[in-house]
Amino acid sequence: MKYTYIIKNGFVVTGDKSKGAVKDVCILDDKILEITENCTAEALNIIDASGLTVCPGFIDMHTHSDGGVFIEDFAYSKTMQGVTTEIAGNCGGSIPPVNDMNLAETIDFIKSKYPAEDGNQVFSIKNTRDYLEAVNKVKGRTRLGTLIGHGKLRSAVLGYEGRFATEQEITRMEELLDQQLKEGAFGLSLGLAYAPGCFANTEELTRLAKVVVKNDKILAIHMRDEGKGVFNSIKEVVEIGKLTGVHIHISHLKIMSSTLWGNADKIMKIIAEERENGVN
Repeated sequence: MKYTYIIKNGFVVTGDKSKGAVKDVCILDDKILEITENCTAEALNIIDASGLTVCPGFIDMHTHSDGGVFIEDFAYSKTMQGVTTEIAGNCGGSIPPVNDMNLAETIDFIKSKYPAEDGNQVFSIKNTRDYLEAVNKVKGRTRLGTLIGHGKLRSAVLGYEGRFATEQEITRMEELLDQQLKEGAFGLSLGLAYAPGCFANTEELTRLAKVVVKNDKILAIHMRDEGKGVFNSIKEVVEIGKLTGVHIHISHLKIMSSTLWGNADKIMKIIAEERENGVN
């Protein structure tokens, strides 16, 4: 057999918790067929990785590559660091869902961030299925999945109004979120420090978190306050977890207020205790 690639003499770390070792990685087309010592088979391409580490690509769980993925060669900034998979749609913002309620704002956002020839590709996107299909057509990209931004979800139902959602509006958000998750989104992200996510109350958030649980997805939370109100923000995160059982990820765990510096251990203790108490 003639392999497409053999990566020789690299320190191979497979990611399965076994110890790394100097081995050869034998690849046919796009599949690794063998990891062995001193491979003597022929290959179309031999890569000498002596003194280097060979490992699976890194997964960047928090990116804002939502529209950037459509820019030619955009991914090089990630792949050159070893990142091959990204999760976009963080901090309450994502491209889908799009409808008449938020189309104008979406177009303005894309035009302000990306060149016209790149941004035009996303103007026809309405839902997660459209978005993933568009992403899959991009050459030279990372593998990219997306969360659904709560702010974008909210804007598709009640625009950017600064108020609590009505029962009917929450129900519509639940339905729309369920659709996006079934179309392949990895979960929901909250951006509670930003409009319009900051206008949501805990009732709205717990209702949406239950939809996430039903679909066995994750809830990534950019908390309301990472400064003086950080302890109250963590309390809200914990409450959502207790009420729903949702798998929670705090996007940015930090203390921005200098008056609270030195309290990191207290925050970590709260999280550890709540995890012991069953908060996921």
